[in-house]
Amino acid sequence: MDIVNIQSKMLKGRVVTPPSKSVAHRAIISAFLSKEACVIENIELSEDIKATLNCIRELGAKYTYSATKKILKIDKKTSNRASNKPLVLDCGESGSTLRFFIPIALLTGREVKFTGRGKLMQRPQTPYFDMFDKKGIEYSCDENSITINGKLTAGEFTIPGNISSQFITGLLFALPTLEKNSIIEVDGRLESRSYVDLTIDVLKTFGIKIKNNNYESFEIEGNQKYKPMDYKVESDYSQAAFFLVAGAIGCDVACMNLRADSLQGDKAIIDIIKQTGARIIEDEGGKLVKAQRTAVMHGITVDVGEIPDLVPILAVLFTFCDGESRIINAGRLRI
Repeated sequence: MDIVNIQSKMLKGRVVTPPSKSVAHRAIISAFLSKEACVIENIELSEDIKATLNCIRELGAKYTYSATKKILKIDKKTSNRASNKPLVLDCGESGSTLRFFIPIALLTGREVKFTGRGKLMQRPQTPYFDMFDKKGIEYSCDENSITINGKLTAGEFTIPGNISSQFITGLLFALPTLEKNSIIEVDGRLESRSYVDLTIDVLKTFGIKIKNNNYESFEIEGNQKYKPMDYKVESDYSQAAFFLVAGAIGCDVACMNLRADSLQGDKAIIDIIKQTGARIIEDEGGKLVKAQRTAVMHGITVDVGEIPDLVPILAVLFTFCDGESRIINAGRLRI
């Protein structure tokens, strides 16, 4: 039997924070919808990003990737897919890919079959199914796939706010390309608003305008065109959170390349760490961000309705704080 010697040591050094997967999804799709060549910098091919790239390839795009430079080049979209055969889009285990591409696939007017692995097809898709019923779009589903056949048309759409903002993002990608105007009404309070903010921000970069009416509705002007753009993906606060908390509990580690003006919801980790009494230090003109433990760290209450991905590392942080800490509005973690 092999013996592994595990030693306990403190983390020390600088971390090149990985690029944001959420932003990368949105940049790839926007570049694809521009139908012209685009370059996306600072991107890593996680399994979820590979799923999104697989979908744009099946829809007619070509791309090349340099792992050493982390640069993705998406070529002009072609129409080399036989139009008499159903399209099959493999989404892997990426819920974002599946929900983002369902409205995009409906732009083709063709039969499209979505496949996936793990528990992907068990994730709720009711908002889209309700939309299909109202719009007369044919669909069928089983434990391994969803098949749709129809054409997306402009108009009014109602999406529940308490399931996932991914449904809204999917529609925001597709609706601007239709001839007529559309509006998305949000039923109830929209959770994970920051992800919609990210979507609108990336769309704006690619020339698409969305009117946000206080997250209660979104107005989308029709007949808009995606402009080809070169885009750099920002670093990910969700992943930086683990190293920032490491600093807050006594390690000497700094994160590089975090945008101070980021719209990512998980940027909230900075304020949360401050609220516990730990310090946040910026070095080299803001290029390095680190947290530092203090002797007065105390428990706090955090509403994670907008930041569910932070819950695991917050649980670690709070064990190092004096007194009781509370994590509230975490029910979405069940799904």
